[in-house]
Amino acid sequence: MKRNVLIGLALLFVVLCGCRARLVDAPDRADEVVQTAQPQPMTTPTPEPSPAPPQEPAPEPTGVDEPPETAPTEDSPAPARPVHASSAGEPGPSELEEVPSLGVTVTYDPNGGDGSAVRAVVTPGEPYGLQPEAVRRGYSFDGWWTAPAGGRRILPDAVVERADAHTLYAHWKARPASTVSFDGCGGRVKARDAIREVSQGDALGPLPVPLREGYGFDGWFTLPEGGEPVGEDAVYTGPGDWILYAHWSYDPYEFWSFTLRNRTQQIYLCQQVSIYFETKTDQVTARSCPLITDIGGLNVAENREDANVTDDWVLAKRPQVVIKEVESLGNAPQLQAAVSARFPEQRVVLATGGALGGGAQGLYARLALAKELYGDWYTDVDLSVVAAELGVGASPIYIR
Repeated sequence: MKRNVLIGLALLFVVLCGCRARLVDAPDRADEVVQTAQPQPMTTPTPEPSPAPPQEPAPEPTGVDEPPETAPTEDSPAPARPVHASSAGEPGPSELEEVPSLGVTVTYDPNGGDGSAVRAVVTPGEPYGLQPEAVRRGYSFDGWWTAPAGGRRILPDAVVERADAHTLYAHWKARPASTVSFDGCGGRVKARDAIREVSQGDALGPLPVPLREGYGFDGWFTLPEGGEPVGEDAVYTGPGDWILYAHWSYDPYEFWSFTLRNRTQQIYLCQQVSIYFETKTDQVTARSCPLITDIGGLNVAENREDANVTDDWVLAKRPQVVIKEVESLGNAPQLQAAVSARFPEQRVVLATGGALGGGAQGLYARLALAKELYGDWYTDVDLSVVAAELGVGASPIYIR
């Protein structure tokens, strides 16, 4: 009886706890009670909380009260994605790449003009605005059009009606051509530069540079003497052909320098005069003497290593002329006679330092010696004119 009461109390306890138990026949297996899953209630049970994630260190205070961030749960909605506003109060597309382009490309084709095509971005429904300039030699620009020939002209204030990329074409009006001739007025102008074609309204552009020996070029003018200067920015206004004239400034030093260079280059090797040059010290020569080389002469000592020579060595070279450097020409006849006694078969010339150097005196001395040695090439050279134009008073060279 007592045993039955205990079993009944145990069964009641199991029912009250919500569990089901199985009775066993053998008392010694009473401890092997197998529990089964609790019966599922009709309503969804509240899930047990998940284990809390590890605590991260609290952020440093920023001085601004911000609401704490909470992770979304099943009961709380996900945060809304940001919306890009295109204007105040109006939501824009949520993706940046979805923003449509606000303009279209228009290409300005020069259509035979100078330069390359130019591109610009315009807005449909708005004026085209500022348009590029176009240039073509021999033509006047006639605006931008919708077709290479014909079409409709598009002015800057015209409204853009197309929403796709498109091209506008330059149109041109031919202008009658004229010629500009360049008269060198004593100077030389290359044949290909002497005449050019221009049209009314054209800038002349780079102008030819003529050459005239002994003169400085002063530019192009509308008259042979006087007149107005004309530069590369000058615009041809027509009508008819146009002649421009070179103006010059005479430069005596440059003129006579060119004369000497020009005549020297024409001397044949077989005509070269052999010359021995002696410094102020007797029997001392120099391998280089500009007074000899500048007139086309041959220095017999140009290949000698030792500047010291003997009269016998000089005579063996058989020079045609001996140039003796002297301090001055005050007693030139006596000095010349003394040198001639040593070299009786040679023509003796005395030269001061001024004759051996550069400048006006050196140029005059070279012309005087060249005229003496190569007379046929200098028949038109008047030494008195040369001295006057170069401003040379006393001659720095003595030739007899």
